[in-house]
Amino acid sequence: MKKKKVQGEFVLIVTILIIALLVNLVGIIMYATKAHSYTYSEKDSFEVEVDAKKLAVFAANNNQELEFVEGYGPKEVNLNYGRNNVELKIAGKNEKTYSIVADREDNREQENRLSNIILSTGKLDFEENKETYNLSVGNIDKIAVNAILKSPKSSFVDNYGPRIVDLSEGLNVVTLKVKSESREERAYKINIFKNSNMEATINDDNLLNSISIKGATIDFQKDKFDYEIEAKLDELELYAFSDNPNDSIEISDYKNIGDGGVITITVDNKNTYNITVHSQKEEVNEQHYLEYLDVGGYNLHFKKDKLDYEVVVPANRNIIVSAFTNDDANISIVQTKQNDESVVSINLTKDNKILNTYTITLKNSFWNIKNEICAVIFTFVAGLGILMIIKYFELKKKNKKVNVHKKNNNSKNSNYNNFSRSYTKSNKPKKNKKRKSVKRKKTKRKK
Repeated sequence: MKKKKVQGEFVLIVTILIIALLVNLVGIIMYATKAHSYTYSEKDSFEVEVDAKKLAVFAANNNQELEFVEGYGPKEVNLNYGRNNVELKIAGKNEKTYSIVADREDNREQENRLSNIILSTGKLDFEENKETYNLSVGNIDKIAVNAILKSPKSSFVDNYGPRIVDLSEGLNVVTLKVKSESREERAYKINIFKNSNMEATINDDNLLNSISIKGATIDFQKDKFDYEIEAKLDELELYAFSDNPNDSIEISDYKNIGDGGVITITVDNKNTYNITVHSQKEEVNEQHYLEYLDVGGYNLHFKKDKLDYEVVVPANRNIIVSAFTNDDANISIVQTKQNDESVVSINLTKDNKILNTYTITLKNSFWNIKNEICAVIFTFVAGLGILMIIKYFELKKKNKKVNVHKKNNNSKNSNYNNFSRSYTKSNKPKKNKKRKSVKRKKTKRKK
């Protein structure tokens, strides 16, 4: 019986300690979740999908300065489309390597078709998706091949754009190649059959038959000599041809043209076309923001227009900071110490001027190793205290029952004694005078 009692008490102690530890653990989780809403996992590689041009990476520590392996320190890199891998290496007894993989989405335009092909001799039944054409010409030595891009973001592959082609007898193959903004190519092939026995007619009116300009739309008419267009000045490419490929065509230098500048095209020193070029207006971003910000896997609830953040981390924990931007600005990351806190500043800069700054304050977490040990000890002591209180009330309850039992026994004994006394008193033989007198009489009779 005694052995079972000891076992029961042992099970009770263990149960109370387990409950106390669970309560303590729930308290830690609630503290970390409710107060800060951050989830941290100790990992040395990160992978993110971004639509950004630049990435800056940095390793921060909320207690001490970090030393990096040469060539693997904080850096800013230009991101290519697809996967980009950036590594940081922290020096010390145990060299640590952190890898950040940035997968840049390729959202560039894929349009790589032409909207028309114009020849100085003959005409093609052009279709955007038709890539092979046949043409027969007479006894001509040259042919001008011009083409108009469907998208202003596409361009011609070098040596495969509009040009004047020398023709030989028989089959001549002319290929035009267009590449999209995403660098995908499409080829148009023109099979030109030259037959010297055929009569050739050449229009010699000294007028252009076509003008094509990359990134601009021009409503060309051969007898219209003045035009105005909008285009990106640093990306201008102009092609102009006449009906007679033997005409001399002079195009003024437009590579360094300014806004409102005029390009002149002269045909055989007789007719001149004037094209006034206006700079294509681009949206000017007065505000400069990050597109993405990650601090060691913590959930920052990042918003590009929110500049200040706070992170509570365990002491001496390395935190990898990665920041992305789709802006032309550069990214620089600096860490400074302020008392027991560290502040990481992420600056967007251009021409040595700071355009915007994000700050992350790194604070030491209350739940470090020492505090966790103290919490466990406190939990153990608290469990013992709870057990002692329970035992105290058990003993108090037991003593109370014993006292009640004794009192009841004393009461029963008292009633029994009173009853015994009353019974003894009531049953005590009384002197019977009458009986004595009878005896006397009997005695007298005997005599």
